[in-house]
Amino acid sequence: PYEAAAEAVWTEGIVATLIPQKEIGFLKVEGYATDVFFHASALQSSEAFASLAVGATVSAVVKSDARRPDRFVAAAVKVLRPPAPYEAAAEAVWTEGIVATLIPQKEIGFLKVEGYATDVFFHASALQSSEAFASLAVGATVSAVVKSDARRPDRFVAAAVK
Repeated sequence: PYEAAAEAVWTEGIVATLIPQKEIGFLKVEGYATDVFFHASALQSSEAFASLAVGATVSAVVKSDARRPDRFVAAAVKVLRPPAPYEAAAEAVWTEGIVATLIPQKEIGFLKVEGYATDVFFHASALQSSEAFASLAVGATVSAVVKSDARRPDRFVAAAVK
């Protein structure tokens, strides 16, 4: 159970992917070549999984997967911080871009932003609301706060989109 990990070594990571229908997710943890798998049962409660969001910072006990030794699994996951709120970008520098691609089932998209060699990734959580993501269309002009992707410095992500 979750409590059994109280004395274990905890490491920080970022929620990279959530698949609510299967109650699973994956964490980006520094020092691991692959994302770390976790099941909802690794969290303290089902409410904790339901309120979890991509981009949240978590602490986890990571161990080798017994079935696949080349993979890792989080035995326990604690939410430390939710993703940075949309309002946190209010004082940042905004730049204009065009919505190039939308993938609604994954709640992600890509922007064409002048001056960037590659399209800029964004997640629905970068917008003010889920309704704002649902109303986006390819070709729409938006404003975005663009920053370097912490996991892939050669790529860029939009921290906020409006």
